[in-house]
Amino acid sequence: MIYYILLFIFMLLLTIVNIQAMPKLKRYEPDSKTPQPLISILIPMRNEERNVKRIISSIKGLTYSNLECVILDDQSTDQTRTQLLKEIHGDPRFTIIEGKELREGWVGKVHACHQLSQSANGDYLLFVDADVELKERTLEHTLATAQATKAALLTGFPRFPVKTWLEALVVPLQHVVVFSYLPVVVANRNKMSKASAAHGAFMFIKKEAYEAVGGHEAVKSSLVEDVHLAQLFKQKKHHVILANITSHVSCYMYETTEEVWNGFAKNIFVGLGRSAKAVWVLSVFLPVTMCCRFLFL
Repeated sequence: MIYYILLFIFMLLLTIVNIQAMPKLKRYEPDSKTPQPLISILIPMRNEERNVKRIISSIKGLTYSNLECVILDDQSTDQTRTQLLKEIHGDPRFTIIEGKELREGWVGKVHACHQLSQSANGDYLLFVDADVELKERTLEHTLATAQATKAALLTGFPRFPVKTWLEALVVPLQHVVVFSYLPVVVANRNKMSKASAAHGAFMFIKKEAYEAVGGHEAVKSSLVEDVHLAQLFKQKKHHVILANITSHVSCYMYETTEEVWNGFAKNIFVGLGRSAKAVWVLSVFLPVTMCCRFLFL
């Protein structure tokens, strides 16, 4: 029992230290002599009608002037496209493309992101999920941080507003699982591919580097393509930064308790590297976390 308490304390302290070690998004200082690079915001959507209004509204509210937004409607069967046309309302910065049939050997989201990249014209590519909301200065501050750190890929964990008790309990474990074992300072300062973390809801990438590593096609069969893409960038000697983006990016992952359970049940084993030992440790850690929340929060 003492062993588990000590393990819990160690994981908690390491999580706190790692969160503090992550660089925050920097203030943007525009250079009047250098034109703003074009940023392509790329959004895969499949049956996302409930998220359309929020994400389109937040993109329209961005203050960065040189942007385009390409949205892939991946054969949605709900009102996603209708809602997109309504919310975009003729804004020329937005383009909707039709998703193609899934090719053999590809995972759905990876296939969608690959198609989006082929339609992008930007110097930088920002892949975001449909359930994301961006603050108005997100692009300026992300670009400034990427340029200051010489990052070819900048990613981070968004803020996760929660609605249900299960969501409040398990969604933060995404951070804990990563930050309780990954030294962020080490990960951000070296190119060891195993010392990598990423979140597919927000991936800011220099297009030149993206094409050099083979883009999403190079990880076409991955269920955790964000992490594998970050590892690939490091293998190819590109700099990857895990930043604290919670001040600028929010992600509304789930609406119901059932969605929370199904989402984590589907992804947890793959996300832990298919390690039975890691699943066992998390199975012990989760009840301890539950007890601590009920006793002390």
